[in-house]
Amino acid sequence: MGNIPASTETIQALLVNASYSEKGWLLTSLATRMALDLDLPKAYHDLTMSALSSHQDRTNVDTETVDRHFREARVWFGTFVLEHM
Repeated sequence: MGNIPASTETIQALLVNASYSEKGWLLTSLATRMALDLDLPKAYHDLTMSALSSHQDRTNVDTETVDRHFREARVWFGTFVLEHM
């Protein structure tokens, strides 16, 4: 998408702008495409797998990875909801 780096923060910014824009459908579509490029639909699966593994072995909990998966899953579900509105 030009010079804009693909990241979860960029997707969040696009979704916020889409919520207040007359052309929100266009911004939401761009955010969805970016989320798919970053493979965010897989984030929920990764989150559940890391939660299960950390539940079984509490000594090896990587909270940074769990937090990243949680944020990515929330961004994906937010994108999904706005795209279907």
